Amino acid sequence: MTGNRDKQAHPRWLEIAKARIDNGLSRLGKSLDSSHPVDRALMVLTARMVSVADAAALLCLRDHGAEAPPLSAALIGFAAEMREIARDSDESRARRFLDGEPVVLCGDSRFCLELDGRLKSLGFQEELRDALRSWHIVFVRGGPGGLPWSHLFDARPAAAAEERDWIEAAAMAMGHALKALETRWPKVFPGAAEDLWSEIGRGRPQNRPARGQAGEQSRKENSP
Repeated sequence: MTGNRDKQAHPRWLEIAKARIDNGLSRLGKSLDSSHPVDRALMVLTARMVSVADAAALLCLRDHGAEAPPLSAALIGFAAEMREIARDSDESRARRFLDGEPVVLCGDSRFCLELDGRLKSLGFQEELRDALRSWHIVFVRGGPGGLPWSHLFDARPAAAAEERDWIEAAAMAMGHALKALETRWPKVFPGAAEDLWSEIGRGRPQNRPARGQAGEQSRKENSP
């Protein structure tokens, strides 16, 4: 079980991201154009990410952080969509999203592979890509629950991500939302994503590597 200090740190990262989003959008104010496809798509996705991040924070605070992997994975998918919409020069990506084209989320191995390739091309951190590749098995196998003797039947992989990892992944994905907003409005969100990622890095225990580094070490140890 994660300690009280960690429970406070996790939502704090998400609160920092939300505060920077709120401050930037407040500065934009009436200059936001709801009829512009890029503005509209980014606002819809930003609102969705804030809501999902709130749910992840509540799970952590209520001792249910082990249920956060699907939410973290969804945030990564939303963030990738925002990055691609923001960098698209002809608005076609935004128009397709608004017309109902599904956002690629990691629902099965085929979509995970497709999304992982997009994350790599967008420069997403290795720990986020590693979280995306591993969330299914961690979530399905879960961990010791509230049933009698359930700790004897823990089926998680040896290198399973901890509760802290999933909330950290959610916060890092929020950083990519900020990066997309900076691409669209560079004078309003300068360096917000990098500041958030630095804050997360400083809050990571010194003896604990980033999730991607841990996953790579595990793959090396288990390779023939």
